[in-house]
Amino acid sequence: IDLVPELQAALELGGSAVESTVASILDLVGELVFHAEGCQLVHQALELASTTQLRSLVVKLRGSFRKAACCPHAHHLLLKLIHDFGAEVIAGIVSELVGEGSNLALDPFACAVLCSLFEFGEKDSETIALMDEALASDVSIVCYHKHGHKVAVAILHHGLPRHKSQILASLQSDAQRASRHRVAVNVMVGALSGCDEEDAKQLAITIMAAPGAVKSLACHCFGQTVVRALLQLPDVSAQALQYLEKSKARLQRDRFGSLLLKELDTHPSLAVVYATRGGA
Repeated sequence: IDLVPELQAALELGGSAVESTVASILDLVGELVFHAEGCQLVHQALELASTTQLRSLVVKLRGSFRKAACCPHAHHLLLKLIHDFGAEVIAGIVSELVGEGSNLALDPFACAVLCSLFEFGEKDSETIALMDEALASDVSIVCYHKHGHKVAVAILHHGLPRHKSQILASLQSDAQRASRHRVAVNVMVGALSGCDEEDAKQLAITIMAAPGAVKSLACHCFGQTVVRALLQLPDVSAQALQYLEKSKARLQRDRFGSLLLKELDTHPSLAVVYATRGGA
């Protein structure tokens, strides 16, 4: 870390020494990347590194992926490697994280790494095992967790049918709470928009089954986003809109409800039922 100012100056100076400076930085990556200034320097070096140097960087980090995933600085490097190299590096990262999925899903930094792995990785046995682990203990904890909910949404979009079923079951067990919770609402919206048509329809029916649910959600700071998602579902949009029309007087007196009504007036396509009727 003491070398950071010197290496930074050499990198900024440019000229013929840049190549050797980049090489020196990447040789020290295992130490630099776990510190704020060092990690920033590594990212600068990556912009100038050759493909061969980048591949050697991955080799140097082997054995440290678990530590890097949970580091506030190093996890950014993992995200870049996953995005830029895809399957070429993902398998190695996943293999070091398997066995820790349950804890990593709730980690403030590793959660982003898991989401990226699930998005860009193949559905091989180890990646699937990592998804299994993330949902192994209590799916509700993941869905309602300030970091874990991001992993739940990623699994909804990229997981296997059995993973989606686990998350859907958790949401349906208390749909009203999930629809009003500050982070679980993102999982609810993700399920309504990202699951297959029949699953999304059944979840929507569960939400709307409670008396006055659509009206109540439309007047809630987080619930309104669920109503918007309901309005985008072809099979339930008309029913959701009908509930809103019946409660129009109440909604007009509410901060969030009135905003939703105004949006429907100015942007009819917010409701699929309008869009499919050509705005009628």
